[in-house]
Amino acid sequence: MKLILVHGIAQERFDEMELKQRWIDQWKIGLAKNNPVLPFPAEITIEFPYYGKLLAQLAADAKKMPADTETVTRSGQFFNPELFADFEAALLQEFIQKESTLIRAQKAELTDLLEPKRGMLEKAFTLPVVHKFAEYIDAKPDFAKKLLSFVETAYMYLWNYKVQDAVHKHIEKVFEAKTPCVVVGHSLGSILCYNVLQAHPRYSVRHLITIGSPLGTKTVQDQLKKPLSLPKCVQKGWFNALDKRDIVSLYPLNNQYFNILPPIVNHEAVTNFTDNAHGIEGYLQDPVVAKAIYDAVIYN
Repeated sequence: MKLILVHGIAQERFDEMELKQRWIDQWKIGLAKNNPVLPFPAEITIEFPYYGKLLAQLAADAKKMPADTETVTRSGQFFNPELFADFEAALLQEFIQKESTLIRAQKAELTDLLEPKRGMLEKAFTLPVVHKFAEYIDAKPDFAKKLLSFVETAYMYLWNYKVQDAVHKHIEKVFEAKTPCVVVGHSLGSILCYNVLQAHPRYSVRHLITIGSPLGTKTVQDQLKKPLSLPKCVQKGWFNALDKRDIVSLYPLNNQYFNILPPIVNHEAVTNFTDNAHGIEGYLQDPVVAKAIYDAVIYN
């Protein structure tokens, strides 16, 4: 059995092997929290298609490309400030409406800040908006930067076909059409997994597991191929886990936000101990998440 682990955003500063080992170590901690303790399954092959540096470089290159030719514009191989502003505003609106710590007046103020008439199309305006949002949540500027990073990275992947194709091809290298596997995607990695698996119905995927996934947001769903569905290559179901405080995984992937058949199994009781309730450590150390991965690779 092959276990394929697909990471999320802002991982370009890490060494591939060190990051892979970090995921494995955190999963081992989660396995040890089960009663009885679950042993690490040694008879599996773990693949870690690291795309962090590739995505960062592709995004940087795309932002440098001019958007003044018909060919480039049609291909989507550029950074369009207006499209990005619209995407950012829509996604932040979803964050604002979902965030439980904001009172009605605060939500109204932030919503007003996001109106185009207030200058949303000016690049310098985007960071203050996110900082203001973070101020209301927990007054952590580092969190604001991470949120802005997620929004921009998601845009570059979802809207730029050159970036998307290159990342997909990199991830596809670890798949073999007839080799059974379990796929785990975190954060943006869950979107990558969904898109790649939808494009390859002949893959042999026993289970799909998503953690901290933004797939339930309307802004992301608007960029996915319709109709939304369980990838045909996924044979035994889809498990999704989230911390309700996680600002990226705003919604469970239930029939209200991701209406597919058979329905996705959602684990909404994760208590992610990382600062933004989104870090991979907090998800892999959750005993239910750890057991879900274990069961998927052992009882395949």
